[in-house]
Amino acid sequence: MKKEKSRKGKKVFFFILITCVIGVAAMVMFGFVMRWWSFGNNVIKMNTKIETNTKVKEFPLTYGNQSNLICAGGFIVLENDGFLEWRNQLGEVVKKSETKMNAPIIKGNRDYFVVAENRGRKIEVYNKQSLLWKTEIDENISNVDVNQNGFVCLVRSYAGYRSAVEVYNNSGVKLYSAFRANNLITNAFVLPNNTATVVNSMNTTGCALGTLVEYLGMDGKTINQLSYDNTIVLKAQAVNEKETFVASAKQVTLIGANGKQLFKRSYGKVQSVAAYNADTLAISAIPQVANASEPRNIEFVNTRNETQNTLEFPSQIKSMIAMEDAVIVNFGRKVIIVNRHGQILGGTVLSSEVMGIRFLEKGKALITLSDRAVICSY
Repeated sequence: MKKEKSRKGKKVFFFILITCVIGVAAMVMFGFVMRWWSFGNNVIKMNTKIETNTKVKEFPLTYGNQSNLICAGGFIVLENDGFLEWRNQLGEVVKKSETKMNAPIIKGNRDYFVVAENRGRKIEVYNKQSLLWKTEIDENISNVDVNQNGFVCLVRSYAGYRSAVEVYNNSGVKLYSAFRANNLITNAFVLPNNTATVVNSMNTTGCALGTLVEYLGMDGKTINQLSYDNTIVLKAQAVNEKETFVASAKQVTLIGANGKQLFKRSYGKVQSVAAYNADTLAISAIPQVANASEPRNIEFVNTRNETQNTLEFPSQIKSMIAMEDAVIVNFGRKVIIVNRHGQILGGTVLSSEVMGIRFLEKGKALITLSDRAVICSY
């Protein structure tokens, strides 16, 4: 009898054990399925009162330097009284070069930067500290851009046309010129994979204001174009090697490699949009349904139009920029660096208002104030 009861007890025990294992497995699978369908759309409340101070260096920098300051190859490059200055991460001048340009425009991207004479004709292109090429054109320059591979777009005036764009490769060879009779081109850039040029222009000839975003092949021929009636495109930027976002005051649009719209999101007010170069957009905006008068959220949206996470901050966001899996967020007198999962990677508290935020290199942010610069690690 005892052996029979013992066998029955063991059977009951194993039955309960197997039932529990199956139940746990089912719960795990159900949770996995639920997470897969929800795409991880979580609202994460951020506490910016956490004492985060990863400042590594601070040095003087006058306000006049900041309008023409970029970071390239781990150096801080700026225009100072007719000279280009390269400063290292201690703030020391390691190289100077006379620009001989009137009010130069400086734009940088990773290791490359371009210097162009505003309303002038001169252009110089550098890789870190090395001058790669320079030239002079026939008409006035109004804007310039360089991609991470050194391909340059010049926006310029041209006799008989409203505006024009010229594209050069990283050896200084002009690939093409594209002219527009009615539209005023405001900015243009070559995609990171060097396969197309994105041109943003405005048509102000009629009664209504319109914006045109064009995708041009590297021969200057139109691949596709998108029209935005009664809308000004405030920012257009590459998200990854082939996709681009376009932001207006109330909308964010993602455009594919063929120049066609992939999706569009509407908001009450778009404050700032930044690209990760990791198939993700960081969007700071006020929702259409919200009563808030200032942006306090950052929404992370992937290129499949899925909201991954939303970070909710207690303070107003002034500005932000993104690179790979890091976002520098400016709150006015405090800067923090976060990732899309809500982890604080670094930051610091400042004694005065922030004038600008930039990535110095991977792992380091440059914060500029009215009289100095601060380097912060993350």
